[in-house]
Amino acid sequence: MSKTRTKKTSKRAVEIPIDGPETTILDYLNKQYRPYSTTDIIQNLHGEIGKAAAVKAIEALVSDGKIVSKMYGKVVVSCANKVDPVSLGCSFPSFRAQELMNILGRWRDQGDLTKYPDDQALDAEVAELRKKIAILENRLSAASSKPSLSAESVEKMSALREHITKESKRRIRMVSPLELALEEPAFKN
Repeated sequence: MSKTRTKKTSKRAVEIPIDGPETTILDYLNKQYRPYSTTDIIQNLHGEIGKAAAVKAIEALVSDGKIVSKMYGKVVVSCANKVDPVSLGCSFPSFRAQELMNILGRWRDQGDLTKYPDDQALDAEVAELRKKIAILENRLSAASSKPSLSAESVEKMSALREHITKESKRRIRMVSPLELALEEPAFKN
């Protein structure tokens, strides 16, 4: 547990770690997790850290990679560096994210990320990809070689549709007088 001291300000007590301005600023930015300029950080810490010390601390934290700073004109805006690499995959479409996660999983399984595959592994992967290409080409040629509907089958379908339409109209004409007869009071008893 880090040592802290309490400083009473006009409205509330602020606990400041004694370890130094770096930990103070890092703790503050981690708690708030939103961007602040250097002057905002100094003011929000109620003057516990001077401007020169704050600037040096922010530069040290940026060089350590604990915070991220960006210049907007003359103002340096800093924020805590909490980037989760897994959550970055969510911005990709689902199929791309799954492919990327599979690739990362293969790299982790290999152990050494700087290790290059040997010629046999590359040849095997190329052969596998060529097999996939051949399968896809066969599917494409099979799909394109199948004949589409012939003119004769289209004529048969249209004749069948006309026949069904005529038959349904005829049956509706037969049933409608029967419905009227059933609605008469003599049949209701």
